[in-house]
Amino acid sequence: MAGKKILLTGATGYIGGTVLSTLLNSEAESITGAAISVLVRGEHQAGVLKDKGLTTIDFKGFGDDDALREAASEHDVVINTASGFEDGFAASLIRGLAERKNALGVDVHYIHTSGTTNYANSPTLNLYPGYNADLVSDKATAQVVSTLRHLNEQTPYAQRTTDLAVLSVGKETGVRTHIITMPMLFGFGTGFFRKLTGQLPILMGEALREKQMWIVGDGTGVKQHVHIEDGAAVYELVLRRVFEGLEVPSGEEGVIFVENGEHRWNEAGEAIAEVGRRLGVLDTEQVRRLSLEEAGKALGIEDINYVEAAYAST
Repeated sequence: MAGKKILLTGATGYIGGTVLSTLLNSEAESITGAAISVLVRGEHQAGVLKDKGLTTIDFKGFGDDDALREAASEHDVVINTASGFEDGFAASLIRGLAERKNALGVDVHYIHTSGTTNYANSPTLNLYPGYNADLVSDKATAQVVSTLRHLNEQTPYAQRTTDLAVLSVGKETGVRTHIITMPMLFGFGTGFFRKLTGQLPILMGEALREKQMWIVGDGTGVKQHVHIEDGAAVYELVLRRVFEGLEVPSGEEGVIFVENGEHRWNEAGEAIAEVGRRLGVLDTEQVRRLSLEEAGKALGIEDINYVEAAYAST
C-alpha cells in the first residue's frame, strides 16, 4: 500500500538484517510500495544502508527517549529486532507510534522480537519451583501471559520484563502490538552485516579453540529451533497482513511462537563433535560437560541465570 512507512531497528544484526533483506526482496505489493527507514549507530553502517536506498536515522542508544519517540512517530509500523531486553527502548518506540495514531487518527503497529528463554525452566538453579517448562501454546493466550507474569514474579528476567512492558504500554496507548517469539536460530543470515547467530556458533568457536566440544550441564534440555529465513518470513507475513487489512492477533492475543523442530543439547553437541573430528579440527568426539559457573567463565558471561536459560534449559 503506497505511502506506508516502516521503521526497522537492528538492521545491522543477524535477525534484523535478514528481516530487512526479506522485506526488500518481498513480492507482496503492499510491502514493495512501502518506505523503509532503519535506526542505526555508526557512520560506516549508515553509509552501507544508504547505498542500498534506505533512509537512515541516527540514534545515540537505547535510552535516547526523545529521538526514539520522534522517529517512531513518523512511521506506521515499527519492527524492533535490536533488543528484546530493553523495556524502556520498546516503550519509547510504542509511545512514539501512539503520537502518530493520536495526531493522524491512523492505526499503528509495533512488531517486537522476543525469545523462548522467557518460558525456560531452571533445572540447576531451581529459580521457578514447581515449573517444568510444560507445553505453552500461542493459541492459549491467557496461559501465555499468565506464564510470563508468574515466572517473572518468581525471578525477574529482562526479556520477559520487556514483553510484559510491550503488552502494558500497547494496551495503555492503543498501539497494536505483536510479539514474535523466536527459539534457537540457525542458518546464515541474509543481511548486509552479521551473518551468524549466537549459541551454537559460539560453542563451535569454543570447541575450535580448545579442540574439544563442550556443552553446559547434562545436555538433556530440549530446544526448539527454526531457520533464520523461515523466522524472517513470519515478519513479512505479519506485515503483509497488517498492510492488507487482514486479521492479525495483537496485544495479549498477539504473542506468536515460531518454530519448526527441536533438538536436545547433547544431540547438538555430539553432532558438532563428530563433524569436527571428521574434519580434523577437533581432537576427539567426546563432549565435555561444564557447570554453569565454568561455562559462564568460558563465555565471559557473569549472569549465571542467563547461562542456564540460554545454554542448559528446556
